[in-house]
Amino acid sequence: MIVGSGQITHNLRMADFSARPEDADPRVAEFTDWLEQRMAERDVDALLDYRARAPHAALMHPTDEHLLPVFSALGAAADDYRLGIQLLGTFQRALAMTNYVFADD
Repeated sequence: MIVGSGQITHNLRMADFSARPEDADPRVAEFTDWLEQRMAERDVDALLDYRARAPHAALMHPTDEHLLPVFSALGAAADDYRLGIQLLGTFQRALAMTNYVFADD
């Protein structure tokens, strides 16, 4: 098993530590929906070019280090992986917590 630990969105400048989960910035969902769709389609070229193609990419990740672990896990996955998604919510308005599993069938 390979575990990549990061964060699917990470911009502490956007964070509001008094916000409730329902106060999530809608741009978080636009970014994560795009990313998850590309992962489901196995569109590695788009994923690797996420900064240019994904909506709000630079806002969601001013720097890459919190997203890069998903690429390590994806790279270790079988070509015909089954994508599992466990949504844990968005906290502090802009910090999305989601688990992704690249499973073999």
